[in-house]
Amino acid sequence: WKLFLPHLPGMKPYVAGLSTTRQIWFNGFVGQYGWLETAFSPWVYDVALGVGVAVLLAFFAALARAWRALGARWAELAVYAIMGLGLVALIGGASYFGTEAGASYTQARYLLPLLPLFAVGMALAVSVGGRRYYAVLGPALVLAFLADDIFSQLLVVGRYYG
Repeated sequence: WKLFLPHLPGMKPYVAGLSTTRQIWFNGFVGQYGWLETAFSPWVYDVALGVGVAVLLAFFAALARAWRALGARWAELAVYAIMGLGLVALIGGASYFGTEAGASYTQARYLLPLLPLFAVGMALAVSVGGRRYYAVLGPALVLAFLADDIFSQLLVVGRYYG
């Protein structure tokens, strides 16, 4: 639980002073490279968090709107949920049993097999604006990811060759 989600009141943190949800998973998806030695400035992660929260809220709003249509596809959704939970269980097990002296080498790239599901979630989030805003929200989200990719590459090139 604490490897992927924030600890609940009364639980000890996974690692003292570390928010695994934000620092490992979210910041890792935005861009932390080379065993976490190359990273963006902290403000980049704050801006990305704002965008991420907005996309997540839009996703849940679109999910609530399309609840009846999703009810007919419950078996498909169950398979996706089991697949995602299985991957999370493998990552958590490897992190728990495969470390020496308490060191963890967990990285956000281990969740990349779930990228098609994240893309579907983002497409659903874009749909919350209706037909009127598809042409704005969709390209804006794609351009945000493209900018993150380009600046991530420049960050790594600058770190190792600059």
